[in-house]
Amino acid sequence: MSQLPRVRGFTAWANLRLLAYGHQVNDVVRELLNGTNLKALLQSFTGKSLRRIQNMDGLSQQQIITRVEWFVEELKKAKVIPEDIKVDCYAFTEKNFVCILDFLWKLIAHDIWFTWKHFSQLRISDDKLVCSDVFKWTPEAPPATKPPETPSHSSVDLILNNESLSQSFQTSSMSPVVERSSNSPLTECVSEDTSVYPSPDCCILDMTNALLEMGDTGKNIIVKSLDALGNGHILCALANSFLPGTFTIDILLNDRWTANLALKTLEKLFYISSSFTSDDLQEGDSTALCAYICCIFMAGYKYRQFTAVAKRLKQLDIQIAGIKSKLTTFQSEILDQEQILQKSQLQQWIIEFDNGKTFFILLISVFLH
Repeated sequence: MSQLPRVRGFTAWANLRLLAYGHQVNDVVRELLNGTNLKALLQSFTGKSLRRIQNMDGLSQQQIITRVEWFVEELKKAKVIPEDIKVDCYAFTEKNFVCILDFLWKLIAHDIWFTWKHFSQLRISDDKLVCSDVFKWTPEAPPATKPPETPSHSSVDLILNNESLSQSFQTSSMSPVVERSSNSPLTECVSEDTSVYPSPDCCILDMTNALLEMGDTGKNIIVKSLDALGNGHILCALANSFLPGTFTIDILLNDRWTANLALKTLEKLFYISSSFTSDDLQEGDSTALCAYICCIFMAGYKYRQFTAVAKRLKQLDIQIAGIKSKLTTFQSEILDQEQILQKSQLQQWIIEFDNGKTFFILLISVFLH
């Protein structure tokens, strides 16, 4: 089996993590140790810029080996990989194909599990719940100085769910907690030991079936194996689950052209840099498929939360405009006690909604990072 799909899948995943730092690679195996790519990848997992690891160009082999050892050590400290994992740093510096891909697979598996743990929140239709916890795979670095005070999650919850608001300004009701997909084969894969996550393959299948259930075009589709992800109609249905109405599946042939169209549409929508094709989905092993689909899901869920935040900002603008319009009825200098209280309450709501906007604008800045 050709290893090219694996390289392409792993490279797409790496580019997603490197994007925030202005880095992109064409081949993650060959280019990981070039320049500051290794440093940027490490920072994307830890949130910290490690001064000991800088530009790798021009270093001796022993110096590169030392920096790879630091790289692995920091990932273990951040609990990205287990402490007992052993890495042949010499083979790593020699750009040994198998060594680097096997190590990167451990990082990709970490991302698959991370995304799987969060996806229930991100597939809920209620935008408030989607926004309730930021989907961000890079932790915040400890601040050098005390950051400015911003609205807390609890205060924003109060803003979004204030039952004292009049009916015309109330937000939509909370959605029930969403269970795992009923179409998912995950139940067959979960270990009886609940502390052990399902395999990356099972997590990808679980998220795929859950997403398909969200869209009208995918409700009757059940994906039972990774091989089915090469199906053009399934890929179109996945695209529709993120952006409804993107594809009219009934008029599209289920061929490679359709599959490639769906892949490139998802990549354009989520700003993914990839040379992955439908042929790679057909010819690649499970790690190649999981790496690429994980990349799609990570970027897709970020897109889902970003659009939910944008909708909430628009709703808050509408609510603020409605309150300001109502305030015009209290312009008279002579107001009775009840009118004074009503005016004061409306003014307070404007302050609270403005605070809510500040919080959501901060979320958008997080997504754009």
